[in-house]
Amino acid sequence: MAALFAWADGSNVWPKDEDGMVRLRVRFLDGDNTQVLKAWKRFQQIDDIAEGLEVRRAEEGELSDIRVSFGCQGHWSRLGKEASYFPGQTTLNIELAGGAPSNEWDRVALHEFLHALGLEHEHQHPNHEVPWDEAAVIDFYGRTQGWSADQVRFQVLNRGKPKQLRTSGFEDTSLMMYPVPRELTRNGYAVGWNTRLSPGDVALLRQLYPAP
Repeated sequence: MAALFAWADGSNVWPKDEDGMVRLRVRFLDGDNTQVLKAWKRFQQIDDIAEGLEVRRAEEGELSDIRVSFGCQGHWSRLGKEASYFPGQTTLNIELAGGAPSNEWDRVALHEFLHALGLEHEHQHPNHEVPWDEAAVIDFYGRTQGWSADQVRFQVLNRGKPKQLRTSGFEDTSLMMYPVPRELTRNGYAVGWNTRLSPGDVALLRQLYPAP
């Protein structure tokens, strides 16, 4: 079967300043020092990859673009510039304790920050060929996450319908890919947990946020 693609909807990518750079201010709304430092380390890793992106901590009293919490339920983020529609509210949440393993911080913090920059879930690429067993998928996520059938379709089964498809090409090891247990597919296809940025993730970041 064909693999997936690192992809984004270009309409969610943050806009450039006049000099061609994208500058984002990040505010941490809560969390202890260890949580903040571990998340910020991952955000800076992405900043270093995308030459047209500059990420910095918001100063006290300054407006912010991305607002991070560790106190909400689950791991999630608004998609790209959609965060600007929620002024003052949490736009990215990481439900990890400071003592969580390093590879778990990589998996979660990098994944959610890529969402904050506009990247979408790999398994929902418009052209993917994951041979889902729909009934098994709905049952699995209902039991493990408490999701309704509609939530499972929204989070897992539905293909994306981007206004402006942006993709880096052939890829199925993206950090934006959910695991695919073989019992959820019709032919035994499976994907494990990806815990690091793939070459396709890096390529797409540089495509979305290129050097001026």
